Amino acid sequence: MNALIKQTFIRTKATERKIKWSRHALNALASELASVGDIEIALRQAEVIEDYPHLHRYLPDCLVLAFVLSDMPTHCVIAGKHGTRLHFDCYGLHTNGTGVGR
Repeated sequence: MNALIKQTFIRTKATERKIKWSRHALNALASELASVGDIEIALRQAEVIEDYPHLHRYLPDCLVLAFVLSDMPTHCVIAGKHGTRLHFDCYGLHTNGTGVGR
């Protein structure tokens, strides 16, 4: 799946609210200013900024940039397979400038 297809997939699944949140992501979000709902809304406009090859990972993934609450830049790693739920993890999730989600 190339970056543009991944980006469309992420936006579609966020709009459909078909996201499987990892325990790691939910724990990290507890320390951030943004909520699950805020991230879901932001992912509807997410932009893939780095595409990772499907080499050593269970699912193909990528780094995305999304703006939470309209103006707060957020970076997160997203994994997913075309046609299924979006698997969300937050390696390096930053929403409050602290990088707590790392």
